[in-house]
Amino acid sequence: MKILGVGIDIADIKRYEDKDDLAKRVLHPIEYLEYLRAADKASYLASRFAVKESYVKASQNKTVNYQKLCVKKNQQGMPLLYLDDQKLPAFVSLSHDDKAIAIVILYQD
Repeated sequence: MKILGVGIDIADIKRYEDKDDLAKRVLHPIEYLEYLRAADKASYLASRFAVKESYVKASQNKTVNYQKLCVKKNQQGMPLLYLDDQKLPAFVSLSHDDKAIAIVILYQD
């Protein structure tokens, strides 16, 4: 396995409170539906935004449409990253408390 890129981002969850307009602009339609049902919308939005920023840093693709990136969980609850509904070869980790942090490691088999 070859590591192609690593990106990490941290987001202050308080900055994502009452940001429905931002959620509509940056979340994939599947993520947006999850956001609407989330008990803690700010935490959800901050964590997904951090993943997208981490992807940009890892891939160096500064023109990616954030709405085409989507975090989905597998049956074990592990986050997977999709672009245009295609699973990316990436390791993704999220954590949040008063800050949300994400890391994306892109790899090639």
